[in-house]
Amino acid sequence: MVISRQCSGQRGPRSCGLAGIVLIRPGWNIWPSRPAGYWAVLFGALVGSAVLAAYGLKWFRIPTPYDTMTLKVVTILPGVVAVTCVEELLFRQVMFRWPEQQGLSVRGVVLATSEAFGCAHLGPEFSGVSVNGPFHLLQSLYIVWVGLLFGELRRASDSWIMSWAGHAAYNMVVLFVLSRAAVS
Repeated sequence: MVISRQCSGQRGPRSCGLAGIVLIRPGWNIWPSRPAGYWAVLFGALVGSAVLAAYGLKWFRIPTPYDTMTLKVVTILPGVVAVTCVEELLFRQVMFRWPEQQGLSVRGVVLATSEAFGCAHLGPEFSGVSVNGPFHLLQSLYIVWVGLLFGELRRASDSWIMSWAGHAAYNMVVLFVLSRAAVS
């Protein structure tokens, strides 16, 4: 549990450091504050992108780094929800708010956070462990697109919860389609 505290002696937007994490103020933007039309379309684009990603892996016979034959989507749901929550808090709350408060345009923030999101998924390529290069490289390039959708969903709804829901839905759809594709 993270507890924020009021910073003293600062003017304008405030940020506080706590255990190496910078909490950006003001507000957590939990509930969507704009009409559902545009962000509902973005959510649909995320689900479509998830299906395209999973079938792309199957059609081009790109092996995944995990066994999709024994994948039980329901059993990993809590982990997917927790991991996507942490990623969205980092990329769509902390990393989104700081450049926004520094005066960068919202579109610039969306682009910057989506690029950082894609680069973060390149990690296995540089860690020195044996990985499936084509999978991680293609995933990272595709994740920049998905990160754009997450960032735009965050911007359109004015809520990181919506990008979190989109992120969890994206991951679950990909895993579900991959597990079904392995069966057929």
